Amino acid sequence: MPIVKTEIEWPYKPEGFLEVPLRRVGTGYILTLQEGRAKAVLDQPLDPVPPDLIERILRQVRASLDARQLLLHQSYRLEEGPRIVQHRPDGLSNVTITVGSAVLTPHANSPDIIVTDKDGNVVRDTKAERLTEHGRFITAISEAAERSPLLRSPSLATGPR
Repeated sequence: MPIVKTEIEWPYKPEGFLEVPLRRVGTGYILTLQEGRAKAVLDQPLDPVPPDLIERILRQVRASLDARQLLLHQSYRLEEGPRIVQHRPDGLSNVTITVGSAVLTPHANSPDIIVTDKDGNVVRDTKAERLTEHGRFITAISEAAERSPLLRSPSLATGPR
């Protein structure tokens, strides 16, 4: 039976590492990182998925998570192999899972503060400010990482993975 949609996924931990969804458009795919899952939906279904395309998407996933890691000084864990989901027109899917290993290091973050005036209007929201700034930073670093081998170095923030 033909394939109508191909998705490539990598779980990452902690699940709230990004706090808000991150969407990146690459050549041949749209990548979303959200709630512990990096998912690339290919523009065209492919079976099999070329290894060079998987590697290109994985570099984008790592660049985005590495940029966030620089901001938080917190490690993340990304599964080594992807899960490839091939959707069929009858609603069923073929799933290929690759298993790997990793280490998780827990870490606590700073508290978020919301300041309101006497009428309850928000004067300052440190979480919203932080998330906006982090989004800008992640986008800038992940785009620059595509052009610079130095920025693709995993040891920039916490040492080797």
